[in-house]
Amino acid sequence: MESDEYDYKFFTDDLKDYKEKETLGKGEIYVGSALKSMYDIKVGDSITFPVARSNVKVTFKVKGYFEDPLMRSSMIGMKSFIITPSDYEEIKGIIESEGHDALARYGYMVHIDADSNIIPSELNRRINQNTEIGRYTEFSHSAVTLKGYMLTLQNVFTGLFAAFVLILVIVTLFIISNSIGSSIEQKRKNTGILKSLGVKGNSLVAVQLLLYLTPVIPGVIIGALLSVFASGVLSMLTVDVTGVIIPFDMPWGISLPVLILMMILISGFIVIRCRKILKIKPVESIAYKKVKPLPAIRQPLLLFIALRQLFAGKSALFIGVLLTFFASLTGRTDSWLGNDGKGMIDAFNPADLHIAAQPMGDVAIEDIENTILQHTEITDKHALAMPNVSVNNIDYTANVITDPKRFHILSGNTCIAENEIVVTEFVAADMGLSIGDKVNITGSVGSKEFIISGIYQCANDMGANIGMNKEGYLLVGKNSPQIWCEQYFISDTARQKEIMDILSDTYGGMFIFTKTPGRDFTAYFRLWICFLYSSML
Repeated sequence: MESDEYDYKFFTDDLKDYKEKETLGKGEIYVGSALKSMYDIKVGDSITFPVARSNVKVTFKVKGYFEDPLMRSSMIGMKSFIITPSDYEEIKGIIESEGHDALARYGYMVHIDADSNIIPSELNRRINQNTEIGRYTEFSHSAVTLKGYMLTLQNVFTGLFAAFVLILVIVTLFIISNSIGSSIEQKRKNTGILKSLGVKGNSLVAVQLLLYLTPVIPGVIIGALLSVFASGVLSMLTVDVTGVIIPFDMPWGISLPVLILMMILISGFIVIRCRKILKIKPVESIAYKKVKPLPAIRQPLLLFIALRQLFAGKSALFIGVLLTFFASLTGRTDSWLGNDGKGMIDAFNPADLHIAAQPMGDVAIEDIENTILQHTEITDKHALAMPNVSVNNIDYTANVITDPKRFHILSGNTCIAENEIVVTEFVAADMGLSIGDKVNITGSVGSKEFIISGIYQCANDMGANIGMNKEGYLLVGKNSPQIWCEQYFISDTARQKEIMDILSDTYGGMFIFTKTPGRDFTAYFRLWICFLYSSML
């Protein structure tokens, strides 16, 4: 709902810059920029929301794009919008009047500010210990968690950049090392002559240092300037996927110390490699044999030559190993990502699925299944709910599943017994927990002690989540048909999108989704991988 209390940022229609907020009129709506990537929504388009059965809908005209501070990335299924207070009250009235036939619900978001010295987990603990707010909220997250979650895509790119830079630095040092070693050997006689004329060894080392730093220093400066341009281009290319314009001004407070440290590292490495010059004696200018004669040995000629060539080119060998390693790493990342970003999305889902459907109103799950069966066979299914619970008075999302064997277990065992749970590595590290520890979990109807049976993988809420079976959750939480999302596996996966469209057109009032990161996410990721491959070539 439009409000002057929150300082939203609004994009220009081409998503290249920010603009001043324009007052919304009745029937107008601001949408997150990620919807352009996901559904190709443009300014001036109309969006229709089903509010209740009997074809009760509301339609809005897209006024523009805004920077969604909570649900902006195309990797996040939930989305937020800005509408006028009058439109909000009108929809609220429809929901209240329709009762069980309502296909939407309304609620409020509470923002809590606290002393900056209090860490989020401690604030969460105090709130749950001294209030009953946990019984009335669906989720609670700290600003740090939300920022980290929404920056997932940027963090992926940053991680690849860091690995790429590290490999290049190592390769560069080995190339410099090989060049210095060859240069010293080739000029050994001349170095001896210079020393016999009174030139100090340290002066010769300084000359070599200057020689190698001459191209390095301009390269670092030009690279730093080009990075600003490249960051700007990348930010503009991905704004409709990330939902934000990533700042691309050079952060000199961080970049300058890093650049200085890199220069010190390279300079120190050059000086160390040039210390061989100090060991060259003036007499070597007279009696220096460049190549030692090889001992006569009886070995298969071709094998001996191959081995000698291999060990003579140790630096080139190591460089080749590093480049091959990084090429393999990049290829494995591309393979993991898959054609539709499946690898990335699998990390965010507690369990695999093909189609998920969460009925609202009077839609029966049996009707949904019968519709799916008309087009393909259902090979397996399970149900998942994601209520909010507190673990030792700290709020977490609970992934409650009817088939706990579906959890992606990293260590230990899944939660088979009703008093067992699994936690992510983040939760285990954050709370100092390990397999076998006991925790107290509080839900909407009570509290109970549970045992941690295993560690599982799920990056939802930046890993701030736990896994439970249905029987365990019902000991502390309230059951309701509305919280369960049925997740199906189908035999004909090629018809996945077609079936989802049929379900949406037939039943309307339900959440229907699959695992997808947004149509442009994979394309941008592959563009980055192509850049890595081309740079290595």
